[in-house]
Amino acid sequence: MMRKITLTLIASLLPQIGYCQTSSDSLHERVIFAIAHNDAAALTSRDYEEIQNKITRGDTEYISLYPELTQEPFLGAAAFQEGIDTALALALTLNTPATLKQVTPHNINIVCGMPFIEPTEKMIERYYTSAHAQLAGTGKSGAACLDILEGQMKDIKAADKAGKMEWGEDEY
Repeated sequence: MMRKITLTLIASLLPQIGYCQTSSDSLHERVIFAIAHNDAAALTSRDYEEIQNKITRGDTEYISLYPELTQEPFLGAAAFQEGIDTALALALTLNTPATLKQVTPHNINIVCGMPFIEPTEKMIERYYTSAHAQLAGTGKSGAACLDILEGQMKDIKAADKAGKMEWGEDEY
């Protein structure tokens, strides 16, 4: 309740502090405004891409907005909703504590797994090594996530050994 009041207060002040719908510098303010007013009309597809990029890069400010970004008024942005859990998964290696705070029973398999489509073997190995090291250092808070990561790596290795793993050709 307090967070909603704070967000509403911030959003109501935006016009007085130079709120501009086209300025990339005001993206965070526009997101807060959208949350407080339940209206994301001012956000463009480019804005949604930038929000995902900021989450992917481990930006705590945007990772902390994850619960709100997965609800109205953001549900109409289908591509954004499809990619937000993957963005959070990629943030796992860059900002593990903030990311773990956003893990739920609904998203745990994506966030704590291998967030790639047709990865190369090198991509999987690099990601696994980094994510494993980060999660191993979290103790109990990352234990469930670590179990999922290890399980998925085991499945990938078994599929590869059986010749059923389809590896990508290009790194991304």
